[in-house]
Amino acid sequence: MNDPEILGFLETYPELIQKISLNLMNQVREVVPDVQEQYYKGWKLIGYSALQGKKDFYFSFVAPYQDHVDLGFEYGTMMNDHLGVLSGTGKQIKTIKCFKMEDTERPFLKDYILEALETARMIRFGKED
Repeated sequence: MNDPEILGFLETYPELIQKISLNLMNQVREVVPDVQEQYYKGWKLIGYSALQGKKDFYFSFVAPYQDHVDLGFEYGTMMNDHLGVLSGTGKQIKTIKCFKMEDTERPFLKDYILEALETARMIRFGKED
């Protein structure tokens, strides 16, 4: 299920970018079925939060650009990037860039989404659920 506001936002991008974005969004939903999905207009991205008890915490995002889509991780610098696929020079956020549909079919993506969730939970709450 996609929010009309999110779909309207995605429609401003080329068709390939829309498809890549939707595929990545679906993968986040598969890995975290009760995920909270929100469009952040100012950041031009779709953000994902999960619940820990009654509190939510932000862990990932899908950010479309004209030529690629970033699957981003809020605490990416603290994740174990054993495959060396994370990019970015920031102090906190790291991303995986997807330029074509095949990039969204890489089997490790769901593992990285799950690790982003677990890493954010540990940082925010100091324990595993």
